[in-house]
Amino acid sequence: MKKSIFQNLLNKAVKRKKLITNKNFISRLFFNSDMLIQTLICYFLRKQNSFFLIKTKTFWGTKMNVVLPEVVSSDIRRFGFIEDSVASFIINFTSEGDSLIDIGAHFGFFSLLMADIVGESGSVHSFEPTPSTFMVLKKNIKNKDNIFINNNAIWNLDTEIEFNDYGLASSAFNSINESRDKKYYSTHPQEKIKVKALKLDDYVRENKIVPQLIKIDAESAEYQVLKGMDYILSKMKPLLCIELGDLGINGVISSRKLIEFLMNNYSYKPYEIKDGKLSLHKLKENYRYTNLFFKK
Repeated sequence: MKKSIFQNLLNKAVKRKKLITNKNFISRLFFNSDMLIQTLICYFLRKQNSFFLIKTKTFWGTKMNVVLPEVVSSDIRRFGFIEDSVASFIINFTSEGDSLIDIGAHFGFFSLLMADIVGESGSVHSFEPTPSTFMVLKKNIKNKDNIFINNNAIWNLDTEIEFNDYGLASSAFNSINESRDKKYYSTHPQEKIKVKALKLDDYVRENKIVPQLIKIDAESAEYQVLKGMDYILSKMKPLLCIELGDLGINGVISSRKLIEFLMNNYSYKPYEIKDGKLSLHKLKENYRYTNLFFKK
């Protein structure tokens, strides 16, 4: 499938989401009753502290398993996508035959998109540390020979770290840090689990990978991930997609300092993306949840 087709399908999905979310309750009830039904199902599942797996389609037509009422899964099932800026970056700045890395792969939405963009001659290396989340990822990529999954965290050294696991229905918030969903964190006990962590520098050397793009969504541990990528950032100079946000989490450096770390130490520049085109990002003092894109 050509890049233009992927981008057009994404644009249609984004437009559909805007149309639906701008409707009033009565219009949604009559014209998008499936959305209302899903909302009610998710509400009752949360009340019962329960969940179930369901198969759905991505915006480009690939099927994947998601978990309701988990928030990322809910959006994928409703609209076929999450984080359209990240999807657009992957579509427009990677090519067939590339090697890509997905850190914080979750259930595999972006890994699947990457795999279909790079094709059989390319490769996707995905990292998901939480065992229960990893099992769903494994189920989703079973027919993709070009995706290589790793049940590991990426960190600034090879070690074992303690991880907060909030359960499959809240797996988007699993982290070495406290949850960015403060309300949930204060009312729901998490399970402490031990996970093996790797330096990405070591992984690419051992597997002889030269990544063209690395997506990092590590729940406020992005700085530690980058600290383990000195060789990659200095010598390989891949494109980067990084989740940012100043969320008041103890021990986490500010988004601005993370951006300046890449600018001052590795000569990366931060960008925003719209309609597949990059524009230079102007630094802010504070950041709400967002994704920025970096290249030299």
